[in-house]
Amino acid sequence: MIKKCLQCSKNFLLKSKNHPFRRFCSKKCTTNNWIKNHPQRMKELAKAKRKRNHKQRMEYQQKWREKNFPHRIIDCKFCKKKILQKPRNRKFCSSKCIQKEFRQKNSIKVYQEWKNWAKRNPDKVRKNSANRRARKRNAKGSFTEIEWKNLKKKFQYRCAICKKRKKLTVDHKIPLSKDGTNYISNIQPLCSRCNCKKYNNILISNKI
Repeated sequence: MIKKCLQCSKNFLLKSKNHPFRRFCSKKCTTNNWIKNHPQRMKELAKAKRKRNHKQRMEYQQKWREKNFPHRIIDCKFCKKKILQKPRNRKFCSSKCIQKEFRQKNSIKVYQEWKNWAKRNPDKVRKNSANRRARKRNAKGSFTEIEWKNLKKKFQYRCAICKKRKKLTVDHKIPLSKDGTNYISNIQPLCSRCNCKKYNNILISNKI
């Protein structure tokens, strides 16, 4: 029995051992037809493959460049990683290396700018330092600058223990060293004196 392939339009012989409802002449035509009818699925599979083999692709590209453009392979000015000089005035492998090089050369200027910014944004500095300390201890949660400002307002800008109006610091009711979280519900504003006295004890004050 002779049938016509739905993919390549060639005639093929349907043998007795083949399925009687066979529509394609070969596995290649079957695959091509499936690809044609499922473009979205093919995009998803290709994206997953690229993600899975990212490291191998990068290594292959690096070897190919070294082989075909040996005169244009240079070392990154900061991290000394081999890169293709494209565009021709390229000196760094990434924007991170550019920033690191600038900070290294202008360390005094950068530090002074950061110091001025810290003076203008004390709440952001306290929030960032508390979140960073929590990340180092693998504690759950974080809080924003707005949440910290609202909490200080709730306590009428007073220390939660001595009730005095002083410069307030972030304190964890249940300390991070005792598996406390970094959510705003576990935060209370204390002055530096009361915070030092409290140390790593669990002391929850009454809200004003």
